[in-house]
Order: sequence, then C-alpha cells, then structure tokens
Amino acid sequence: MRPGSRIHPDEVWADLGAQILNEPVDTEDLDAAVLRSRDRVVLVNGPEELMNVFAYPFATWRVYLHPTQRAVVDASYKGPARVTGGPGTGKTVVVLHRAHVLAKRNEGRVLVTTFTSTLTDTLRSGLDMIVDDDEVDERIEVSNVDRLAHRIFRRKHGPPNLLNADDDKGLWLSIIDKLGLPFTDVFLAEEWRHVVLARRIGTAAAYLSAKRTGRVGRWARGSGPKCGRRCGSSSRR
Repeated sequence: MRPGSRIHPDEVWADLGAQILNEPVDTEDLDAAVLRSRDRVVLVNGPEELMNVFAYPFATWRVYLHPTQRAVVDASYKGPARVTGGPGTGKTVVVLHRAHVLAKRNEGRVLVTTFTSTLTDTLRSGLDMIVDDDEVDERIEVSNVDRLAHRIFRRKHGPPNLLNADDDKGLWLSIIDKLGLPFTDVFLAEEWRHVVLARRIGTAAAYLSAKRTGRVGRWARGSGPKCGRRCGSSSRR
C-alpha cells in the first residue's frame, strides 16, 4: 500500500481481475472480440461514419479517458490519493478529468499545479476541450507552482526582493570569510535549501540535530557548530 493511498493492493488486483474474462475465448470469433473491446474499437456503418471518426482532431484523443481510468476520476477519497504510472499511461488525462469532476461536484475552486511552466498551457488547453460549462471552467485554476507561490507571497508581503545568482554567491562567500568556515559557497547554499529551508529550521540547535539524509554524514570536529551559526547569520541577512 503506497503512502497516502486509501486503496489496498488487494482491491486494485480485484478491480483489474474484474476486467478479465473467466469463460473460454474463441480466438477465431472476430465479432465477439470486437464487442469485448468497445474501448479500443469503433464500429461504423458505412463510409460516412468512418470519415466522421477521422474528422476528430488528434488533440481530442489526448484527453480521451480510458474506461478503466473512470473509477479513479469519479471516486470519493477520504484523504490524499496518488496516481502512479510510467510515461504515456494517462496520468495527465486523469488529472484533467478529475479536476473537471471536482469542479462540477463542488462549489469551491479547484487548483491544478505543475512544476514546469511549459505544461501549464498544455493542461489549460486540455481542460478547454473537456469543460463545456463556463461556470465550471472558471472554478478551475491551472498554475505553475513557482508562479502560484510568487502570487501568494505578493498578496501577503508585497513584491519580493529576489536574490540573483551573483548576490547569492557573494552572500555565502562573505559568511564563510566572517565565520572562518571550512566549506564552499556551493555546499552552504545546498545546505540552506535542502536542510534548513526544507525542514523549516530556525535555530542552530535545531539544525545540528536535524536529519540530513543525502547530505554529509558526519561533521568534522567543530565544523557542525560553525555551520549552525551561519544559519542564523544567513537568516538575518
């Protein structure tokens, strides 16, 4: 069972098993095979209907929801839910249809986020093909995580004073020089982002006792407290 998931593996296997036929299958019976494959086969009656199928733009198929994904989209979860899968398995399509379902089901707003700015427009265009109700569409927001964080910060604190790469490097070099630290500016910058900020550390004592998974396993003698003192120095600056 994955962390954050409310579905036990046995339930997943049971659901997958429901898609498997128990009775014998005649591999020579094409008609029966077609009837069992309505999610992958389109039956047409004449050339006109066939041309209508070809008339659909390719983009339409990008938001096609496979019947086996419908249960995930329509389900009601008591907590967070995670959908996993390799590339091309339809995770993005599930997200789009899930956002649509939630916006129709509730009066509140629905937020769809992505870590890449280029994917924002793709998600928005996908929703435009799915959502046909203007009121529902207005309740769905698609935003890049960085842009969303920037907007929230501006609303609370005003325009942020952003630190560029040169100033960031200069800050760490000045702290190294002032405190006599045996570290590089790159190391300190990574410690700050991946340990201090990631764990919301505010004191030297908390920093020294924090788990540092993936970072330096042991401090050289005396270097830990020095690095801890630089936390307070960097925070003030």
